[in-house]
Amino acid sequence: ESIHKKLIEMLTHTMKRVREDRNCQLPCVAILELLLPEEHRQQQQSETVEPNGLVVTANPFTINLSLAFLTLGVNRSSPSACSDLLPGLLTFLACLLLEGLPQKEGSFYSDNCVGISHILDASRKMRFDQTCHLILRCLEYISCNPLEKAAIRRAADSSSSNVSDASSNNMNETSAESAVPSLKETKRAILSNPVVGAALFEIFSDVLLYTPVSAASSLIPYGMSTSGYQRLINGAASGKMVGGNSKYWKEEFASRARLRELKLKMLELIAPCRRFALFLFDDEKSSDDASKVATSAKVENECSSQYNPTDNGALLSSKERAMGISRTVALMVLLTGDSDPDVKSKAESYLRAHMDSYRGKDAEKSEVDESSLHDALLGNSAALAQSLLTL
Repeated sequence: ESIHKKLIEMLTHTMKRVREDRNCQLPCVAILELLLPEEHRQQQQSETVEPNGLVVTANPFTINLSLAFLTLGVNRSSPSACSDLLPGLLTFLACLLLEGLPQKEGSFYSDNCVGISHILDASRKMRFDQTCHLILRCLEYISCNPLEKAAIRRAADSSSSNVSDASSNNMNETSAESAVPSLKETKRAILSNPVVGAALFEIFSDVLLYTPVSAASSLIPYGMSTSGYQRLINGAASGKMVGGNSKYWKEEFASRARLRELKLKMLELIAPCRRFALFLFDDEKSSDDASKVATSAKVENECSSQYNPTDNGALLSSKERAMGISRTVALMVLLTGDSDPDVKSKAESYLRAHMDSYRGKDAEKSEVDESSLHDALLGNSAALAQSLLTL
């Protein structure tokens, strides 16, 4: 008991000193590893990460303390460091959502629903809310990551097949390759695990639906749930604003200019024509491969094929592909009704570009029928609507 008390005093003092010193960098990756099961590290080494089978083994004290330090550390991390944190945070989020559930309920989560089990326990809800905000911060920071530019990423992808003998380019290639794998790991976690994709879609929806509300008002923005609204506004502020003393997320984004900036960053992360396209696999981003997506949706309507993370050309099952497309389109449509004209205009332009991706296709691709064209452009909108209405 005396040792535990002394440890609490030491950690409290450390937390106080770190919070006051904004130049102090924290080892966020090492802290995050304390939260992840040992099986996750073993699967990472074998490149077959399956979050559905992972269980958090850390004790509650370690989890709460690690999340507290991560909340401080993420706001002081570089965009590339945040990119490295995202795959692990998504895995931990999946573990929280699946914690304590009977095995027979696994089929429920295969229907792309988050469920409500995590909000029935106060401790799990607090950890879930903190993790969602950590993911949101990482997404906000990586959206301006210079290492994720499309030209650099293409150069990194082609470097494996084209060996360059120019030593002057080695440094640029190394920096590019260090950032690209983390993005691929993030997309792998989203696309290979339905509950992660559903949770991330919920985070995006809450941010894009949010509008500043008067402190005296008890109303919440249209379309948001009460739990989603409270989770969003009660998150910790980043502390990066010059001269700002905001304590909560709501205070930090009370300005419409700040909220506009955040929504545009979120839009850049999901738009099919941009460099991230988080809900789409890489071969779905190109209009040249759109017929492949449509044909795959037609042929594999009830396919249960597994995603092979070691093969960039491997096909996801049609259900996973369609849900990713539907979520992307739904979020862009949501922003076309935003009150900010800049956000509205940008979302409309991205949505128009996606819907026009089949315009001008030659006759040799006429084998793709109308239903397959619908699947390629809109995905499975009925399944998405069902998941949104399911508790």
